[in-house]
Amino acid sequence: MNEREIILDILTEILEKGAYSHLTEKAVLDKYDYLPSRSKAFIKRVTEVTVEELLLVDEVIDRYASLKVKKQKPLIRTVLRMSTAQLVYFDRVPSAAIVNEAVKLVRKRGFSNLSGFVNGTLRSIGKDREALSFEMSSRSPVPSWIIDHLSKHYGAENAAAVLDDIRKEHPVFVRYRGEDPAVPVREGLIPMETAKDEPGGTHAGILSLLPRAYALPKGVSAASLPGFSEGLYIVQDSASQFAVCCAGIKKGDLVIDLCASPGGKTVGAFDCGGEVIARDIGDARIAMLKDTVSRCESLNRNGGSIRIADFDATVTDETLREKADVVLADLPCSGLGVLTRKSDLRSKTKKEDLLALRDLQRKILDASACYVKKGGTLLYSTCTLNPSENEEQAQYLIERHGFVLRPDPLYLPEGMRTLLPGRDGTDGFFIARLSRKE
Repeated sequence: MNEREIILDILTEILEKGAYSHLTEKAVLDKYDYLPSRSKAFIKRVTEVTVEELLLVDEVIDRYASLKVKKQKPLIRTVLRMSTAQLVYFDRVPSAAIVNEAVKLVRKRGFSNLSGFVNGTLRSIGKDREALSFEMSSRSPVPSWIIDHLSKHYGAENAAAVLDDIRKEHPVFVRYRGEDPAVPVREGLIPMETAKDEPGGTHAGILSLLPRAYALPKGVSAASLPGFSEGLYIVQDSASQFAVCCAGIKKGDLVIDLCASPGGKTVGAFDCGGEVIARDIGDARIAMLKDTVSRCESLNRNGGSIRIADFDATVTDETLREKADVVLADLPCSGLGVLTRKSDLRSKTKKEDLLALRDLQRKILDASACYVKKGGTLLYSTCTLNPSENEEQAQYLIERHGFVLRPDPLYLPEGMRTLLPGRDGTDGFFIARLSRKE
């Protein structure tokens, strides 16, 4: 199977079957890990650009094709999308090569009768390649409603920084769980605590608080790191690492992680010495959680423990009422803070989804707020940029469930914080630390 066939299969899963882009891409690249680094990089880049720029790619296809994107057969639509993305955003690949490979791919997959349609459409796009590349590079790859939303709630300057950050390549972050800080440096990892401040931002201020956070060099997979399979490293974005730090977990604390998969925060709480009850719902999410925990729990220096359960967070477990020292409520959200890493959300997330997600969050909070003992901590977090899912939910906990904001002088001086891409050197993230009144 050649590179473009692999790209076609990945994109079919994401764009036609609704699979999550980051999970699908990782699974396929792990399967073909034996391929040369250059091939894997090409597969990754074409896949990501096609998904990231999907709205603009479809617009280009609709300009030149005799049949609109929505009416095309799924395989033809996917081949046109990945080929158009290359024509518009990959100036080093010759147009003729892109078109010829697309035609060969269509024929190989049993659509010879439509090879002429594919050939003609792509050749027409190729003739205007330079002009299209210039035009599309100056336009935002996210829906206008998201642009308006960010500008309204975070100001034009911050919105522009977030949108500019979307097109930048971002490293994969890992958290080092060993004792010798020289080990990851020897492997070529980049320590985030040495990050330089960005003009007008707080990049270094946040990342300097994460001495165990490292960025992987380009082309290096976490699974290839010595010690990864034994739990020496865990893939976890810097904002997620920061959130666990904010919780203030101590050795012996009973910690309930409500929506735990894939397990980064669970293992973070475990590393603090917490006795963690990690819950999620559904076979796939539980499988990811178990995979992470089984790889990491043998490295246990602080006496922590982890118990995993398939449990619906919208239902109250009466056996846990007022038992938890810390509840980690990292809840399902609209994902407007991770449009770079989870680029499929740009086309999947709709404005009307925001209200439904807010209601789901409140249902989970209503069911689980009672787990926090008096004086205990509820750490509420999301990876979105939306006040109704963030600040308003913190206020809901205060007014409805008797919580108060619990500032931390180092991590959360005001009790809650919004991290912005392009300003803070992280994904978009919201964190609120609350305590149940004594």
